[in-house]
Amino acid sequence: MWVRFCEDLKMPRGRKPKPIAQRIAEGNPGKRSLNHPGVMLKPALPTAPASLTAVAKIEWTRLAKELFDAGLLTNADRNALANYCEAWADWVDAREKINLPGGKTTTTEKGYEMQSVWVGIANKAAASMHRIAAEFGLTPASRARISIAAPKTPDEEAEERVFGPGE
Repeated sequence: MWVRFCEDLKMPRGRKPKPIAQRIAEGNPGKRSLNHPGVMLKPALPTAPASLTAVAKIEWTRLAKELFDAGLLTNADRNALANYCEAWADWVDAREKINLPGGKTTTTEKGYEMQSVWVGIANKAAASMHRIAAEFGLTPASRARISIAAPKTPDEEAEERVFGPGE
């Protein structure tokens, strides 16, 4: 069922491809052909969605400028960053509830102790944050895999317009 779903969506299987610049920097160890680098979007600092909660807006303000300055944020990334910020807000809210006395467990009607629902919410929010954070290079391991092209000088841009993209 899942495989059929993936095929219907044309989702690629296996590892995520390395950026072309990274493969070139490593000397293209597999000697495979270097495909087109993909869509290159202009870095931009999108506005925060109005629907963000107060805690999520604080996280947006903290991260958006830094990601933009690193050249990792475009208008197309607005929803992904908003999802990260809301997951952060959910995690903070759940952790506040867990940190209350007796917040990690709850007692059922029959007197049994069980894990609080807030622990599950915190865990799901943390997993979501970790997944999205890796896409933005917000973890040490994912940051090591990101390569950003240096901005082109006006002379390089003019040369590229005349002679086409260089190697």
